[in-house]
Amino acid sequence: MKLQHFCIIFLIIILPFSIIARNTTREYMLTLRDQVRLNNVIDSATQDALDMIVDLNDEFQSLYFAQQFNITQSVAKEAVKSFFQTLAINYNMPYIEGATESYFSTYVPAIVLIGYDGFYIYSINEDNNGVFAYQMSPKIPYAYEEGDMIVNFTLGNDVKILCKNVYYEGTMTDNYISDTTPKYNEYLTAFGGDADKLKTYLPDITDDMSLIIYVLDRSSTATIPDFLYANAGETPLLQDYSRASGDLPAGKFHETRRNVIMTTIREVLQEEINSHSAYASLMGSSYDFRLPEISNDDWTNSINDISVMAFIQGLPIGINQYYNNYALGGAKIVNASYLYGYKNGAQMYYHDEKCPDVQALLALNMDDPANQAEINKWQIFLNRVEAASQGYFPCNKCKP
Repeated sequence: MKLQHFCIIFLIIILPFSIIARNTTREYMLTLRDQVRLNNVIDSATQDALDMIVDLNDEFQSLYFAQQFNITQSVAKEAVKSFFQTLAINYNMPYIEGATESYFSTYVPAIVLIGYDGFYIYSINEDNNGVFAYQMSPKIPYAYEEGDMIVNFTLGNDVKILCKNVYYEGTMTDNYISDTTPKYNEYLTAFGGDADKLKTYLPDITDDMSLIIYVLDRSSTATIPDFLYANAGETPLLQDYSRASGDLPAGKFHETRRNVIMTTIREVLQEEINSHSAYASLMGSSYDFRLPEISNDDWTNSINDISVMAFIQGLPIGINQYYNNYALGGAKIVNASYLYGYKNGAQMYYHDEKCPDVQALLALNMDDPANQAEINKWQIFLNRVEAASQGYFPCNKCKP
C-alpha cells in the first residue's frame, strides 16, 4: 500500500476525533467563561444587597454604641429587591418588581440574610391556595434549648435567656465565677439577704448576664449549661480565636455560639433548598436542587458578621452543564477588634489588639498555671463605651 493511502486512512480515522476534541475544548472554554461571568454577577448582586442593609442602618450608632446592626423584615425585603435589581442589570433587562423575581425564581432557591440576633430566609413557598411565590420568613432566632432554659445567641456577646417563664436579657462578661461572687453578695445584701426577691427583680436592675446566670445557679432555678460560666483557670468565656491574634483556643461560650448559629442556618437552608425542587419541576426543570458544600471559612465568616448568602442553581450553561454556586457578602460591622482592659491595682487601662502589652499577653501559654495570675488581670471589651463604663482609661501608648 502506498504511503499516500496510509496518510488518507490516518486522516479518516483521526480527523473526527480531532474535530470532536476541538469542539469539546471550545465548549469547555465557553462554559468556563459563563461560570466566571455568573460568579461575578452573583457576587455583585449579593454585595449590593448587603450595601442596602448598611445604608438603611445607622452605622455610627452600631459601631460605637450598641454594636447591633439589626435587620428588620422590611430592611431584608429591600435588600432582596436590590439583589434582583442587580441581576436584572447584568442580564440587560429592566427591573419590574415581582416579574423579575418570577423570571429568576427557578434558579434562585434561597437568599439568607444573617442579622445580629437572628436570620431571614427568602425562598419559594406554597400558600393556602396552592400558589407558589417568594416569601420572606419571620426572623428565625439562633436558639439553643437545654433543660428548662432556652438560650438565644447573637453574633456578639449579647444573650437572651428564657428560664421558667422568666425572660432575662444581657451581655456576657469575661468574669470567672470567683469574680462574680462579690457582686452577687453586694446585691444580696441590698435585698436584705432575700435571694428569691433578688431573683425576681434581677431582670430590671442589671444586664450583666454573667451575674444573672450566677444568681440563677445559686437559687437552683435551673441547671445552667456549662458554656455560660467559667471557673478560674479555664479558658475565658469571651476568648474568640477569630478575633484575637495568636493561636488561642476559643472559649466555650463562643464555640457553642458558633455551632448553634451554623447548625440552625444550615438546617433551615437545607430544608428550603430541598423543597425548591417541587416548585422547579412545575416550572419544567429536572435539576435536583441540593445545598452545595460550603467551605468552613465561609461558614465562619457568615456567623461572625452581618452577611447575605445567595444561591443560584440549575441554570443551564453549555451542553448538559448547570451552574451551582453561592455568594457570601459580609458587612464587617460586628466583627470589630476587641479592646483589652488591664487592671493592676488602681491602674485600669484598655488597649487595642496591636498594643505591645496585648501582644505580650497573647504570647503567654494560657494553659500554664504560672501565667494565670497575669491573665486574670485582663478583661475583654466590645468597644470604648463599655470599657469606659467600667472605669478603664485609654492606653497612652496605643491610643485605642
